[in-house]
Amino acid sequence: MTTSLPKTRARTASLSDAEYAVLGLLAVLGEASGYDLGRWVRGAVDLILAPTKSRIYAVLPGLLKQGYVSKRSVRQESRPDKRLYRLTPTGREVFEAWLNDSATSQHRDVLLLKLFFGHFGDPRALLAQVQRLREEKEAELEVLTRNGPASLEDPDGQFRAMTIACGLELAQATINWADRTAAALAEIITRSGKE
Repeated sequence: MTTSLPKTRARTASLSDAEYAVLGLLAVLGEASGYDLGRWVRGAVDLILAPTKSRIYAVLPGLLKQGYVSKRSVRQESRPDKRLYRLTPTGREVFEAWLNDSATSQHRDVLLLKLFFGHFGDPRALLAQVQRLREEKEAELEVLTRNGPASLEDPDGQFRAMTIACGLELAQATINWADRTAAALAEIITRSGKE
């Protein structure tokens, strides 16, 4: 199944993976402190490219300055005031535009981060991104196969053979995963009536 989506970059900001991850976490949690975000990330074993607690604290001021999150302070008796962050409408727009951006080639881990937050995006855009990754891995597989694995028996080619063998296996595994994921996304699209 091939999807045809406009490859637009409407309101896609140039943020780091960690910044997009924090916007996504706030989309999930609603309102949270930096501590809450860090604690949630530690428990989310399926969150690829999860930002560290220190990275979360580092990106929140920039997201606030850009107007992508808002902040309010909650007074606490025996501790410093707690700062709670919430996604703004502009932040949600930027986050969703990033999720749905199918114009840019994605590294597998970035695509996995997008899929983690996929329920906030358009499944057709995510399908297009999975299909694009698959095509890239097909081309990579072809190049690796054409250049052939050097012989493990040849002292000059042993290390090259090991790296090519790894590349072949990883590319094939990614293609297999992309096929299963594309089928699952196609089913989601069919159920939602967004064909």
